Amino acid sequence: MPSYNFSGATPMEPFILISTCIIHPNKYELASEAVVSLSVLMPNEPGCMQYFIYQNVDDFNNLTIFEEWCDFHSYMLSRASLRYQELAQLLHKNIDSFSVKLKRINSSEINGQTIPTTLKQIDDIV
Repeated sequence: MPSYNFSGATPMEPFILISTCIIHPNKYELASEAVVSLSVLMPNEPGCMQYFIYQNVDDFNNLTIFEEWCDFHSYMLSRASLRYQELAQLLHKNIDSFSVKLKRINSSEINGQTIPTTLKQIDDIV
């Protein structure tokens, strides 16, 4: 699994994490199992304000994950759970690339944000 550098994150500030992953074409079913499970698990984690997974409608192997967290501590606790570790390992075994962007925000900044039309929320697909 990749390591993350969150040196810009202040422990008590809300932030958005945007991850992009490209699923290996021959491993879509295995990766999608992890993606669907994460989309159910993560929104219920303490401190998770929003968690959405989007799939590119032109390239189903291209996923974008938007996470909004109330603070960095809650985010790190969620990553420590055994179930998250299992799902993340399954996902990372079946992708070709993975990138992460971190943005500190006011919670109001994400409200009403427009999602590009090339992305479709994963709940609409499964």
